[in-house]
Amino acid sequence: MRKFKILCVPPYEGMRDLVENIAARRSDIDLEIYNGIIEDGTETVMNTLDSNVDAILSRGCTTEMIRKKLSILTYDIAPSVYDILRIIRTANETGEKYAVVGYNSITQAAKMLRSIIQYDFRVCTIHSKDECLDNITVLKNEGFKLIVGDMTAVNCARNLDMQSLLITSGIESIESAIDSTVSILENYDSMNQRIDLFNGIIASSDFITVIYNSYGELYYSSSDELPAEIMDVLKNNSSVVIARGKTSMIRNRSRSVYTIHGTRISTNGMDFCAYKVVVDKKTDMYDKYSLREVSTEQGLNDVYPLEYYLGNEDISTTLLETCDRYSAMKQPVMMLGARGTGKERFAYYIYSHSALHNSSMIIVDAGLMDEKGWKYLLENDYSPLNTGGLTLYFKRMELIPSVWQQRLVIYFKDSNIFNTNRLIFSYSIIDGNEPNDDLYLYLNENVNCLRMMLPSLADRRIEIPSLAALYTNVCNIENGTQVIGFTADAMLLLQNHHWERNVYQLFQTVQELVLNSEASYISAESVRRVLAKKSYKKNDSLHPGINLDRTLEEIERDIVHMVYESENMNQSQTAKHLGISRSTVWRLLK
Repeated sequence: MRKFKILCVPPYEGMRDLVENIAARRSDIDLEIYNGIIEDGTETVMNTLDSNVDAILSRGCTTEMIRKKLSILTYDIAPSVYDILRIIRTANETGEKYAVVGYNSITQAAKMLRSIIQYDFRVCTIHSKDECLDNITVLKNEGFKLIVGDMTAVNCARNLDMQSLLITSGIESIESAIDSTVSILENYDSMNQRIDLFNGIIASSDFITVIYNSYGELYYSSSDELPAEIMDVLKNNSSVVIARGKTSMIRNRSRSVYTIHGTRISTNGMDFCAYKVVVDKKTDMYDKYSLREVSTEQGLNDVYPLEYYLGNEDISTTLLETCDRYSAMKQPVMMLGARGTGKERFAYYIYSHSALHNSSMIIVDAGLMDEKGWKYLLENDYSPLNTGGLTLYFKRMELIPSVWQQRLVIYFKDSNIFNTNRLIFSYSIIDGNEPNDDLYLYLNENVNCLRMMLPSLADRRIEIPSLAALYTNVCNIENGTQVIGFTADAMLLLQNHHWERNVYQLFQTVQELVLNSEASYISAESVRRVLAKKSYKKNDSLHPGINLDRTLEEIERDIVHMVYESENMNQSQTAKHLGISRSTVWRLLK
C-alpha cells in the first residue's frame, strides 16, 4: 500500500500541534500543514496544492470553501460529541445567556445534547461566513452574551465585542478524521486499480465496448474509431436493448462488417445498454457474395411488397396465418415453392414479426456462392453463422453443390447454430418435384423444420383477377395511365396461362399490357400477343446450367432474368451485380 500525501489546514494553532503529533506516529501518510481559516485557508490551499496531494483535511467553513473550489477529496475534522459537550458545560457554568453557532457537524450534535442534558441554550446552523455574522448580530440584539462555536463563529463574536468559547477537536477526533481519509483513499486506489485492469482488458480485446444510459446518452466508449453511422445505429437501438434485454445486429458499411451484440445491464437502480462491437475490416465477402444484412428499420430492398403475392381468397388468408404462427415459434422454417412465389418476402415477414425483429436478418443466396464464399461462412471467425441472436435466411438451397451440402450437414450437426439463431431455408420446386438431396433430407428428417409450401398461380387461379386488378392500379399510379381492367376473354387468358415464374411473370405481363394499352380495357388479343412474346422454354433458367444452344441475345436475356429474380426483382441491384446500366437491364427484361 502506498503512502498518501495529505494537506492539513487547521483553523487554530492548538490543532496544528495535535496534527503534528499524530503525523509523527504514522507511517502511512505524508502530512503537510498550513494554518488558515476560510478565505485565508482556501487561498493557501489554492497556492500550495500540487498534483501529488491525495486529500485535504480542514474544519468547518474552511472545508466548505475548499470543496466549492476544488474537486479533490476534502475531509472535515468534525468535533466529537464529547468535544462539544465539554465546551457546553463550560459555557453553562458561566451563567451567561449563550448560543451554539456553527455548521451542521456541530449543531446537530448540540441539539442532541440539549435534549439529553436539558440545558437552556440556542442552536443556530449556518452555511457561510456572512450568514454567521448575521445570526450572531441577531443574537446580540436579543441579549445573548456568549457564543459557542468554531473559529468562524468565535471571530464573528469577537468582532461584535461578544464573549466566545471555541469548540476544539480532541486528538481522538483528529485521529478519526485521518483514519477515515486514509480508508477512503485506499478504496479509491482499489477502485482505480480495478478500472485500469478492466480498461486494459477491454483495450486488449478484439472488440469495442460502447455503453449508453437510459436517456440515450453516450456513457462510455473504448474507441473513437467507429463511424458516425454505426454510432447512430447504436444510439437509436439503445432503448430497444434496455426494453428487451438484448439484441444482435450486423451492419455492412464502408467495406467493413460490424457485428453488434447489445445487452441490458442494471446497477444501482439504473439501466444501461452495453454493446460489444466486432469490426472485420479484412473481408469483402458481404459484397462479393451478395450476403445481405436486413433490418426492420430499413425494410426489405425489394420491388414487390407482400401484397403482390396475396390475393383475397382463403388460400392467401391461410398462408398469412401460417406465417404468423411460425413467427411466434423458434424452430427453423423450410419454405418450398416454384420460382416467383415470394419465398424471400415471406421469410422477411416471419423475421419481422418474430421475437428477433430488433436483430438483423442475414440473407445467404446459395446461387451466388462459390468455394471461397462457403469457406468464409463455415470457417471464418467473423461469419454471421458465429453470431448469436440473428435470423439467417438461406435461399435457393437447391443450387448448393453436393460437396458443400455435406459440409453444411456436418456444420449443422457439430455446431449449436439452431439454438443460437433462427434459420429459414427455401428451395425452389422444379417441374413439380420436391428436392431429395442429402441436405434437404437432413433438414427435414433430423432438424424437423416447420414446413411451408407456397402455392403457385396454377394452384390459385381464382386469385389472378384480384392480383391483376392490384397490379393494374399500381401501374396507373406510378405511370399516370388510366386502364380500368381486362375484358372477360382477356382475364380468362390470364387465368388459364401457365405462369412458370408465377407472380414475377404475371406482374411483368400486366405492367407491359397497361403501359402499352390505348384503351380503358385490355383486350384478349393484346394479352395473346404479350404472352407469346413472354413465354419461357421449359428448361430456361430453371436449373443452374444455361442452355447455350441459342442466340447470344437469348442467353443474355436469360442471365439477366436469373440475376433479376435472385436480386428480388430489383433493377438497380441487378445492374450493379452485372456491371451494366439500368436501361440495359430494362431492355433485356422486356
